[in-house]
Amino acid sequence: MFGRALLLCVLLTAVVVAPAAAQSTLPDDSVAVVTSEGVFLVANQVTVKYFDVTDFGGTLNAPSITWIDGTNVFIVTTSSGAAGVPGGVWRMTLNAGGMTSLVELTSALPAGLEPRFADADYSPGLDTLFLLQRDAGQVVAWAKPAQSSPSTITPWGEVPPGDARSIAVLGAKQPFAIVAALESGPVLRVEKLGTQELYAAGAWNDIATNPVTGDLIVAKQIGSVVGQIASESL
Repeated sequence: MFGRALLLCVLLTAVVVAPAAAQSTLPDDSVAVVTSEGVFLVANQVTVKYFDVTDFGGTLNAPSITWIDGTNVFIVTTSSGAAGVPGGVWRMTLNAGGMTSLVELTSALPAGLEPRFADADYSPGLDTLFLLQRDAGQVVAWAKPAQSSPSTITPWGEVPPGDARSIAVLGAKQPFAIVAALESGPVLRVEKLGTQELYAAGAWNDIATNPVTGDLIVAKQIGSVVGQIASESL
């Protein structure tokens, strides 16, 4: 996608109430980035490498990083490891100028759920991390990810297997849903009671939501297209 330095990043701001007791000590508006080379923090135009790919067992294939808002905690996932085996799940703590930690949690996943997570999104209002298992077509929910083990992960909804590229939480509290962008084109609204098609086309590579308006923000790598879906049209 971007050659060897395939990356995913998350912007840190201080506008969300922290779900955990400790507030983040990382700089506001800094950016945590995971690439095939490791994890970096970009703040005030300075980039610092916190963890190398070797800290993740030597392989970061299609990694994702998700900030647990208001804390110094991040969840990193990979969709596959070396030789195509399943990937992994790590809980990472970054402290500006201080101690850091990286804990692999892969072995704590529920039986039958392979760590082949293509994307994730966190809801601070629900204190729940939602992860996309692309191959199986599952969206799963991990309550209190900064504090609990992924053994608490439970099924939440279904999407077409091998088709979903990205997910995002739609709505800050109950009622809420997950939106999923499919490689085949459509954008879906995924709920426990079922799935409905929101938009028929697009084949977006990434999707996010505006927490205030609920508008969908979508992006496509080919042509570097970014758009906002606020109604039935882009």
